Amino acid sequence: MDISDYENLWNEDKGDYVLLRVEDDYMIINRVRQTVLLIEDDDISDRVIAKMIEEESMIFDTLEQAYDSVNK
Repeated sequence: MDISDYENLWNEDKGDYVLLRVEDDYMIINRVRQTVLLIEDDDISDRVIAKMIEEESMIFDTLEQAYDSVNK
């Protein structure tokens, strides 16, 4: 599967969808709606996260940091 189905995460919705560090990995969250985006296919998830990092999506260490960053 092509990750282009998720390109909104690093394009038009880049400010909403961010990465949260979780141990040695990342989780995709929507910091505005305070939801998690779960991609069940691990390969696709890894590729989407790598693309988000490449496109310089915001990365946070805690949920509180991510949620508090809204409207700042």
